[in-house]
Amino acid sequence: MVGYVFISHQTLGEWNMAYYDWILWGLVLYMTVGSDFGLNWLTGIAFGRRIDKNSSNIFNKIYYYVWASSDPYAGPIDSSLVDDSGKTAKINLRPVEPRIIAICQINMFFTLAVEVLILIGFFTRGDYLQPAAFAFLARALIEIIYGTQLIFGKAGIRGLALWNYLVIGLIPQALTPFLVAMRFASGVGEPHILWWQPLLFIVAPTLLILSIFTVSYQTSKSWK
Repeated sequence: MVGYVFISHQTLGEWNMAYYDWILWGLVLYMTVGSDFGLNWLTGIAFGRRIDKNSSNIFNKIYYYVWASSDPYAGPIDSSLVDDSGKTAKINLRPVEPRIIAICQINMFFTLAVEVLILIGFFTRGDYLQPAAFAFLARALIEIIYGTQLIFGKAGIRGLALWNYLVIGLIPQALTPFLVAMRFASGVGEPHILWWQPLLFIVAPTLLILSIFTVSYQTSKSWK
């Protein structure tokens, strides 16, 4: 019974998805492997360990160079103390903050489970796909909150670090869940996007992000 829910003889061969579905599937896979599984399960950050350049964990090192070297919430608190000596400064060995642990553990358990359902659901088109797609929206909200803090909070990343985060982090991980929800809002069959759905799932969240960023930018000046 459980096996039938995920893979049935009628749907196993349905690999001829529309190009739009393949793009969405690839984006969800990117988030699953690159962030919610890879980052949270393979590096130890979900259990309080910072992403460290000198870690013996190869995945830790990879994520350091890809992203965390410029993120003081997950990587080094004081990047000026990072060098090629092979030793990590004590301040950069401090555990990550409880809020980061909370975000990572939510993503490593809840979000990852939802993503797996969606990845499989693209092929099986089971009844669980539509609610999973809407549950996936929580991942977008988490990324928006984290991104706002990273950009306008105490960290205040700028320059290349900011562009890197926008390209590999905020933009794909905040917008993909909304695109997935829009795709399956009218059902799990062939793509059928109604005229109002882009307004709700693309325009509205974009305006929300711009509003949050505008207010955050204005209020962040008082912290400096």
